Amino acid sequence: MTIDAGPGVEPDAKPDAKPDGGGFPGFGEPPVTTLLTVDGVEYSICADPTMAALKAIREIAEHVRPRRGCQEGICGKCESKVNGADTRLCITPIGTLMGAVVVTPTPRKSIWG
Repeated sequence: MTIDAGPGVEPDAKPDAKPDGGGFPGFGEPPVTTLLTVDGVEYSICADPTMAALKAIREIAEHVRPRRGCQEGICGKCESKVNGADTRLCITPIGTLMGAVVVTPTPRKSIWG
């Protein structure tokens, strides 16, 4: 699955992420394509390589499993396994995850059913 900023967006333009998400949007570097697997689904994400991985995975690839928390790496809510190591996705640049296998925690079940 290839995900990019969308039709009509110049390659030098910053990808359009949904505005509400929080997370570090990056330093405005030229977009690069990062290939990674999240929970068994392969993604090709075109984004600023300094953008927070959590923001790119949730807002550009629209994969909802990584949870959003403090966005500063303190609370650990976004912690996932990246190539077997615990990693906080809110402070990990998406550009560092080329070829990575990301496994997010299983969602909690509601007490209400």
